[in-house]
Amino acid sequence: MKPILVIQMQRMGDLIMTFPLLLWLSRRFPGQEIVVVAEPGFYNTLAPLGPGVTYVSASQSKAILEREYSLVINVSHRREGALLAGKVKADETIGPYVDQDDNLYIRGNWHVYRASLVDCNRHNTFHWAELNALDVIAPDEIRATTWPIPRELPGHNPKVGLFLGASQAAKRPQTLFWRDVAQGLLDRGMRPILLGGPEERALGDAVQKGLELPVLHLAGTTSLDQLARIGQTLQLMVTPDTGPMHLAAWTGLRVLNLSMGPVNPWETGPYHPGHYILRTTISCSGCWSCRFEEPRCRGRFNARKVVRLVDEVIHHREHNLHKMTFPGLELMRSSRSQGLYWLNRIGSPRRHPSCRQVLDQWWHGIWQWHFGLCHAEQAQNAAALLRATFPDLAAIMRTRLLGHCRRLVSRRGADPLIYHDLFDGQEIPALAPCVRFARLTLENSNFSRTSRLAVLALFERILSLFD
Repeated sequence: MKPILVIQMQRMGDLIMTFPLLLWLSRRFPGQEIVVVAEPGFYNTLAPLGPGVTYVSASQSKAILEREYSLVINVSHRREGALLAGKVKADETIGPYVDQDDNLYIRGNWHVYRASLVDCNRHNTFHWAELNALDVIAPDEIRATTWPIPRELPGHNPKVGLFLGASQAAKRPQTLFWRDVAQGLLDRGMRPILLGGPEERALGDAVQKGLELPVLHLAGTTSLDQLARIGQTLQLMVTPDTGPMHLAAWTGLRVLNLSMGPVNPWETGPYHPGHYILRTTISCSGCWSCRFEEPRCRGRFNARKVVRLVDEVIHHREHNLHKMTFPGLELMRSSRSQGLYWLNRIGSPRRHPSCRQVLDQWWHGIWQWHFGLCHAEQAQNAAALLRATFPDLAAIMRTRLLGHCRRLVSRRGADPLIYHDLFDGQEIPALAPCVRFARLTLENSNFSRTSRLAVLALFERILSLFD
């Protein structure tokens, strides 16, 4: 029996977000070997914590290429991953690959969608863990998976982990914020523990220096497996979006994710149900990359509010969360909707949904309907909400989309030069998701007639919702 090859050459968090795919593959293909190409610095520690698969390093490419595979799934963004996917002998390949003429292509509708999110993820509400899998794993198999809720430890003298760092400085709070959180926890009788990698050792020193009482400072002193064991003794970990956040969630430790900087919790928040996410409500929240020298979202986080939130969660007073207010922020809890990842907002609902919330719901319904995850009714309901709450925007979207259809119909042939200005000057942010997906669909199929018809079918399907 030929093995399955999964290529994941990204960072620690990306590897952990691939664990659900590996679990589903082992259930979908019982007894079949699953080989994962990943970074040894991560899998050497994480392998015992994840599904039972065979890990290999990309440096072992000769051995990888000597074998034949029934299926290759490339979930890596790196070109090295696409090069490897294009070289291996496989019955089927999903995800990006480079062909023998050095052209980059993508197989799988959901992987094309995922690639279209680069610099265009404002209205995406699908998690990476599921985008990795949906081209291979039936939605019903994903929906049938029951994930354990985070464990609860006794609330006496509770210990709270503060993971200080992230892969980018813009994704983490600054020293003063962490110091105020740690002091606030001490004032409420909790025991903060400073956590982080070697890069956060100096940050931990600065935080500890400003506290009235000594705290356990472990930043830069623990390995990943030690961090996982320490997590078994904590009631909660407060953390930015980082690999150890995913490790904590995977191993059953409840997290409070402070989602700031160029991250989108819909894509990379803690995947299991029952975790908390605090994010800003400013218009650029969840961006792909920050365009400001100092991220504007970071200043919205209030240490005093975070401390009270931690206190309520640890002492199982979740009912009080609905009464709390977070100016400039919104609190959410990871859950499931129709069996897929979803974030439920906590607190008093807004009298009228924001334009972004309406468009998020609109595009979620569109993509689920288009890719066969739901019936038309869900998309129709989202369209009705858009027309009712923002009729002028709906009219503009319809007009612009009709223009895209007319221009595409007027072009003939497969010469890329014919299409280079197809959408130029016509894209509006509200339509960006389908325009980017359409552009990538055409490029991915060399502007073939089949791809043009597929894009027209998508546009016509969306237009039908405006009637």
